[in-house]
Amino acid sequence: MTKKITVVLLFLSASSGLNAQISPVSLDKVNAVIGNEAILESDIDMLYKDMQMQGQLPDENPKCEILKMLMEQKLLVAQAKLDSLGGEAENIGHMIDRKIAGDIAKVGSKEILESYYNKTVEQLREELIDFQTEQSYAQAMTGTIRRKVKVTPGEVSDFFKSIDKDSLPVIPDQYMLYEIVKKPNSEQAVIEVKERLLEIRRRIIDGEKFRTLATLYSEDIQSAKLGGELGL
Repeated sequence: MTKKITVVLLFLSASSGLNAQISPVSLDKVNAVIGNEAILESDIDMLYKDMQMQGQLPDENPKCEILKMLMEQKLLVAQAKLDSLGGEAENIGHMIDRKIAGDIAKVGSKEILESYYNKTVEQLREELIDFQTEQSYAQAMTGTIRRKVKVTPGEVSDFFKSIDKDSLPVIPDQYMLYEIVKKPNSEQAVIEVKERLLEIRRRIIDGEKFRTLATLYSEDIQSAKLGGELGL
């Protein structure tokens, strides 16, 4: 059974330079619900941009892979809270402060970083602290699970090979289908892309590094990792 996930990429209008204004908060979208926790479109976008800046985006379907990672993390966090497992969260704030300071140094200024994420540094810090806190819970749960495992991968493989396939029950496929239809204004989208490109060009002419802007804004994952280099 093959499952296909369609990811709709919403193109954002171009942000301004050093005098960037953070756009008003828009309605968010729920991509998945694990237990009582929702995974929002903004969660995926934030991690996508962070991984893009660090050059760590998956080569294929990056947003789908990020959603998968978040779903697995939410499952571990939910179980960790049920088992009263606490993550090591004492130094998370200091760690996030160092990370943000490093990102600001990488892109050149606080204003550019806020323009890139389309949120203030304070908002970004709060979201990163929440994400890192969840990671600490997930890591605590993962450690507990691994300590309880007493079998080797080879023993697991041998066990399943020993099962008579004809004795296994047949479970029919089950599906839950949803459709979200959004008709874009194609003419407006073209105008926004042109404005975005012209704004990036202006910033380069004004002295910002092409390599930095290519890393931040290029939609070509491979060349973005190289600062826009395409090779010979």
